[in-house]
Amino acid sequence: MDCGFSWSGHPIGKYRGKRMRIDYFIVSEQLKDRIISCEMHGRGVELEGFYGSDHCPVSLELSKAAAKAEAPEPKPSSSSLTCVLLSEPVTHHGSCWGR
Repeated sequence: MDCGFSWSGHPIGKYRGKRMRIDYFIVSEQLKDRIISCEMHGRGVELEGFYGSDHCPVSLELSKAAAKAEAPEPKPSSSSLTCVLLSEPVTHHGSCWGR
């Protein structure tokens, strides 16, 4: 399994063994700097590590936020989000399909 792609699908389905991006974490620009790791845990058309789903499990580890006496961070707009797939942060501009 290449990083960032699902290879699973119905055993005789048209997507079996095809590369499909399906699982993401979306974080704000402020949160992006707290990313420690992001991992995909399943692989292969045999669904090794998929745990009963056609989606590949992913995990995101973040560092703790520093204590601030300031006002809370404003909610991000859609133009200030980052799409994270494995260890590759991608700035989001309306779609997460491209790099």
